[in-house]
Amino acid sequence: MVRQAWIRWAELGLRVFIRPVRSKENPADAPSRYIDKSDWKLHPSCFQALSQRWGSHSIDLFATETNRQVPRFCTRWPSPLAVALDAFAISWAAEARPWINPPWDLLPRVLQKLRLEGASATVIAPRWLSATWWPDLVELAREILVFDPEPESFLPGHLGSVSALGSPHWQYVAVDVGPVGPPPLAPGPPC
Repeated sequence: MVRQAWIRWAELGLRVFIRPVRSKENPADAPSRYIDKSDWKLHPSCFQALSQRWGSHSIDLFATETNRQVPRFCTRWPSPLAVALDAFAISWAAEARPWINPPWDLLPRVLQKLRLEGASATVIAPRWLSATWWPDLVELAREILVFDPEPESFLPGHLGSVSALGSPHWQYVAVDVGPVGPPPLAPGPPC
């Protein structure tokens, strides 16, 4: 078929020049270079340790098919396996204990929904004491576990990258959220 095209172009007096195009200059290749900075998960051993401490989780609210921690999950990407495409569209209070490891820019919305619904949940967040949402997180918490950064604590998903998670020196917290108020900070269990 290509040969026929070349013959026809020659008959029409057309000249065709072929030149290679670098991947980063080719818009058709853009999806293959996409890195989703929120496509990561906490190491399964850390997840299991938190599940043993605070109870099993019924749904992973901010996940994908490849980074979910439990069978039921919500995702922003179309998936026939997902419970919903928007975690904010379902009731969190109706769940036994949601696992909430959101994109960090959604933390203010997450905390607002937890407050409005009075849901119990496990929330994973960076330990950013100067963040505007930090006091709200502390207020909703029953217990806060502080984890020292370890590279193996975080696993990238299909479209993720460990480098997208930010500084390898950041501490992160696991927070038991519920209707009872403010906890002390405690060191996290080894994962």
